Amino acid sequence: VCFISTSTGLAPFRSILLSKSYLEQPAQSVTCLFGIRHESDMLYENDLSKSDQIKWIPCITKPETNWGGFQGRVTDYLRTLPDSYPWKETDFYLCGNGAMIKEVKAILESKGLDKTQIFHEAYF
Repeated sequence: VCFISTSTGLAPFRSILLSKSYLEQPAQSVTCLFGIRHESDMLYENDLSKSDQIKWIPCITKPETNWGGFQGRVTDYLRTLPDSYPWKETDFYLCGNGAMIKEVKAILESKGLDKTQIFHEAYF
């Protein structure tokens, strides 16, 4: 499972990942890409970055400090993933900026994903 969000679009994914039913039957592999502009916009890092079961990847476009993580948009990060990434074995959940969702869907479709593997909710 790959959760991709921008800003407060992370909230529903946090709810899923911390729910009792999910914790009882977690996915085999979970990646959580979180797009924000600045480090000060970080949400839920303590909840999600400390889990051994979640690969937490904040993507910051305008770091305010000497940011040591990924600098760029979530779409930029997706483009860095190799063809060997399990694209067709992964379900993608998208929530956030409508333009991000449109761009991510185009990237995923170019990788040969079926539309049934992509779930989305745009909020502006």
